[in-house]
Order: sequence, then C-alpha cells, then structure tokens
Amino acid sequence: MSRDQRKISWAVVGALGCLALFLCAVLAGAGGYIFYDVDPFKLQNAAATPTARPTKSVIDIPKDRAACEAQGGKWGRIGLAPREECNLPTTDAGKVCSDSSECEGMCVANLSREDYDRVTKNRVVIDAKGKCTPWRIVVGCLAIVTDGKVNGILCID
Repeated sequence: MSRDQRKISWAVVGALGCLALFLCAVLAGAGGYIFYDVDPFKLQNAAATPTARPTKSVIDIPKDRAACEAQGGKWGRIGLAPREECNLPTTDAGKVCSDSSECEGMCVANLSREDYDRVTKNRVVIDAKGKCTPWRIVVGCLAIVTDGKVNGILCID
C-alpha cells in the first residue's frame, strides 16, 4: 500500500470514527452511551484506564505537557480524543461515594458478576456505593453510581 493510499485509509477511518462519536453524543446526549451487554470481565483493565469527563466546576487544566506533568498529570491522547490533553490526578481517589458530584472525577461501582449480570442482562437498577476515580478524565465501560444507584454500564470514548 502506497503512502497516499494509507493517508486516504486513515482519513476514511477518522471520518467514520467522528461520525460514530457524533451519533453516540446525539443519541446519549452526554458523549457516552449505555451498554447493557458489555462484559467488563472480558475488557482489559478498563476501570484502571484514566476515563470520563466530570461535570464539575471549571478547573484550570494545563494546556501543555510541562505544566501538566508539573501538576502530576499525564499528557497524551485520552480515549479516542483527536488531540493530546492533560489528565490530572484526583485528591479523593478511592473515597466511598454515592454520586459523581461527591468526586473530583467519577463515582464508579465495582460490581460483582451477579450484580453486573442483573444490570446488563435484566436491566435492573441496583443500589450501590462506588469509589472516586483516581483521574479527572475517565474512559471505558463503567458502572457509574448516580444517587446511590447503578442503572446501566456507561461507555465513554
């Protein structure tokens, strides 16, 4: 495959990816989507990956690698983001929570296999406590706790 053909192929892949992200954002209204049949036990380390953008008060996010790393952040592409950005660590990582409003990042439950199956296969809303994520931006398929409940698995690109 020639260099020009590779460029065209990547342009097509990029356009399709953008279209998929746009459709997910439109359908979900939040840049993510709910999956009921995703199996996190088959996903590799999704919960440990820095992920979802919190809806918190505006914070000053560093705009370059040096400033980001000076604040203990990680600089690079996060999820499917087209550009590099800074992901800052949270100070409340691991704190027990019942809603993401209590965290600098997200409030994520670590569901048992039984509870996961109830949520994904039977679409049961379960009462749950979660833990605050170690990063402000989180991606992957997660059991987000909202008002003490998990009602699906949110996948954030």
